[in-house]
Amino acid sequence: MSPTEQDNYSDVGPELDVSLTHTNTTTSSSKITSDQTAMSGVENDKQLNGEEDFGLTPDVKDEEQPYKSTRLTIRQFLKKELIDDFHPCYFVSFLGCGITGNIFYGFPYKARWLEVCGIIFFCITVFFFIVTSVMCVLSCWFYPRRMALYIHDYSHSLYFAVYSMGFSTIINGVNLLTQGRYPIFLWVLWWIGVVLAVMNTAVIFFFSFLSKFSAHRIADINASIFMPVVCCCVVSSPGHLIAPELETRNQKIITEVTALMLFFISIMLFHGVGAIFMVRLILCKIPSTSQIFTQFLPIGFVGQSSYSIMLFGNNMYDFIPDDALAKAFLVPSALGAYLLLAGGYIYLFIAIASCMSKSSPFAKNHDPDWTTKRFGLIKWNKGWWTMTFPVGTMSLANNEISKGVAGYNFLFFKVMSAIIGASLFIICIINLIGLSYCIWERFYKAFFIKDHIDKVNQKV
Repeated sequence: MSPTEQDNYSDVGPELDVSLTHTNTTTSSSKITSDQTAMSGVENDKQLNGEEDFGLTPDVKDEEQPYKSTRLTIRQFLKKELIDDFHPCYFVSFLGCGITGNIFYGFPYKARWLEVCGIIFFCITVFFFIVTSVMCVLSCWFYPRRMALYIHDYSHSLYFAVYSMGFSTIINGVNLLTQGRYPIFLWVLWWIGVVLAVMNTAVIFFFSFLSKFSAHRIADINASIFMPVVCCCVVSSPGHLIAPELETRNQKIITEVTALMLFFISIMLFHGVGAIFMVRLILCKIPSTSQIFTQFLPIGFVGQSSYSIMLFGNNMYDFIPDDALAKAFLVPSALGAYLLLAGGYIYLFIAIASCMSKSSPFAKNHDPDWTTKRFGLIKWNKGWWTMTFPVGTMSLANNEISKGVAGYNFLFFKVMSAIIGASLFIICIINLIGLSYCIWERFYKAFFIKDHIDKVNQKV
């Protein structure tokens, strides 16, 4: 590196140095070791901003007062957990709850109590969305150099795709609850979602995988590469749902064409990254236990794509007055939806088989860090959140296809949608319980265990 380049890097802090930010492999289901990289410039930032160290770094005073240095106030605890230790992976909470609430409310077999559960989950989703958004803003406010890290370091940037997809689930939730009574408001929200999706698919994908900021090996590639690719496809679905409620014909045409183009963008990129993913599986086999839940991520793409193109075909059938032309759009769309759904079932089998291969009685050598000693099952960890959205998209796709073509219904897909949806409810409830337990555990260790050192290293 030339002296000029060294000067440039020194201006923005060590966390932006390529040699420091590169990580071999970091996924949504593995322990986030990249936090150490992201926080490498925290001490620098604190000195620049004139902030106190809150007793987290020992010095001469700490030796004189050891007990005081290990105790935190509420304010210090919240700042450390919500700002200093913030990681974009926290966005998975409102994505998982959002898709669960939508399926609750629009369950194939209607019931009022399911709609009430859907409303509750929607409220939880909005709460998580607001909290994590504020945390992200404050994190960038206190440590401005993280903003660049969130764009080019793929161990952080990929989770902003989760933010985009979670925002799309909120749009769907608002549409379900309002029954399309506020189309312009929904339309504005949708265009915001489009901007977020395009930013992820274009900007973040480029800097995270194609630029010189990071290097990759085939063994380090996993299904998290699909996350920025699927954003455009996910945001296309709310567009198809909102289009019938819009006021003018011009608005409907613009929305449908834009949503279709977003779908095609994702499909074209999927051909490339999907091939890389399959090559990685064939050559390097399934990932380790810590990353095993990333096997569910391809399901999210094909499931959401099937759902989106089926919505497009149904809308064209309703919008176009000429029956022959309308069917010319509907039939190919339905065939494409069936094709993608078939791929979803294949990826679902691969994901389930991969998880079973890491658990008893199929696994001979368990990973003690990620499996229980007694039963040999995979412990709850933040990687469980990875399952929620992909499983939810399969339920949505099956439900939409069950409505059939030109009035001919398919009961099989309706039943499968209900079964997969029920599985999603169980997974999401387990995740919320696990998240609540980990939050309480951190709080308890910080304030109720004497002489407990503040830094808590655990898999959550």
